[in-house]
Amino acid sequence: MSVGYGLGSYGSGLYGAGAPSGSPQDANFQKFQVIKVYDPTGVFLGTIDDASYITGIKDTINAASDAIHIILPRAIDAFDGQYQPGSAGTIAMGNTIQIWMYGAGIASSGILRFNGIIDTITPKLDENGGQSVDVLCTPYSQLALGDHAVTTTLNIGTSGTSSTYIDTGVMFSQFFTGSYVDSTGTTQSTIDAITGNPYGAPYTMDPASASATGQKSQFSFQNQTVLSALSNVLLLGPNNYFFRVNPNKTVFFGQIPNSPTYTLLLGQHITSIEFPQDNVPRKNVVVIQGNGTVKGTYTGSSVSSLGQRVYFKADNRITDTNTAQALANGIGALLDQTVIRAKVKIPDYRGDTQSGLGFDIEKFQVGETVKIVDARAPASSATGAGSIWGGFVWGGGKWGAASSGSPTIWGSFNWGQATWGTSLGAIFNTVTPIMAITRSFHFAELELGFKAPSLNKKVFDIEAKMNDATLLG
Repeated sequence: MSVGYGLGSYGSGLYGAGAPSGSPQDANFQKFQVIKVYDPTGVFLGTIDDASYITGIKDTINAASDAIHIILPRAIDAFDGQYQPGSAGTIAMGNTIQIWMYGAGIASSGILRFNGIIDTITPKLDENGGQSVDVLCTPYSQLALGDHAVTTTLNIGTSGTSSTYIDTGVMFSQFFTGSYVDSTGTTQSTIDAITGNPYGAPYTMDPASASATGQKSQFSFQNQTVLSALSNVLLLGPNNYFFRVNPNKTVFFGQIPNSPTYTLLLGQHITSIEFPQDNVPRKNVVVIQGNGTVKGTYTGSSVSSLGQRVYFKADNRITDTNTAQALANGIGALLDQTVIRAKVKIPDYRGDTQSGLGFDIEKFQVGETVKIVDARAPASSATGAGSIWGGFVWGGGKWGAASSGSPTIWGSFNWGQATWGTSLGAIFNTVTPIMAITRSFHFAELELGFKAPSLNKKVFDIEAKMNDATLLG
């Protein structure tokens, strides 16, 4: 059985100028995907034209992207595999899969949405005679962050000597540049002795990244994955920094914006929303046991109301008390809070006649910020003194701020002029970072998290999920 490959439905016949303006096939209104395949040396092999729209492409802040499955309706003995008769060899282990988006509102060069390699090929024949091939593609970010590791000892700064400490931004970037300049002005090499490349290769730093955070520290990296090492750096630095792995094999490192990157209206840009509150993962006592007597502790004020909820970590890579205390404080700031992670569903808007409905979902990136506004809310509070935020009584209270001279306008309050409570209404009118994005073809689901330190739910089970060989003291 032969399998044909070409532009097919992605050629000019369907999406090009030949389609009547305003039709469902008009590229001025629509977008389309192109799946490109390259061999391990980078030679272009062809496109995959019989795949359905790819869904479930998930990017997470401070973490690798998720693997994806591509299901192809092909014969199990003729799926264009390596060495099959008449095959271009597109479906072969180690080939690179790139998923590109083109169309309305997208640059003519397209947007790269996924970049990874074929790791598993599973031909299937069901009991009714149906045949298909399941292709598992692993993103390069998983390989660079989860599989690459510091297998020796990498000392950045000298334990107990603060004059040798290095800015955490420099500490972060050296995993991708292969070197850093120490406190004496000497360039130190941090090339992986096994590969001869930086530990984070093939990823490089995004040129737009921050070069420094203004906070210095030291750490001894050893026997841990690159993801584990980068998570340590984040905990040692200011709590509003994050990193994002991009499909073009670059890593962005910077601050979460204080102002909203996007403002979304409930009922216009958002079709559904949920925002639970959760104290189950909360930890209000953190104990970091380093090498020997080195120790750092954090105790939160919530112990008096919630009781002890202890997080304990023993790691003999930590040889400096200041480092242990910095980690304890960083983890405490991260975990000692009620977790609120809102999930919102946003339909795609491609310039059709339904102007204003939906949003250009291809713009969103993790680490950016969103403010959700309920357009149905009143423009201003009722006359008179406002109720304390969080203490509003339904049917009796008024929106506003008891601590300011005039009632706060709903949708435009200022920090410090209203007392925050634990009301679920806190999701509205608040600048919140995008923690994760799950992309489908026609919509995107955003996970929005509160408080800048709450960046990565996986930070604290790195050992189990990313094969971190943590040394126990």
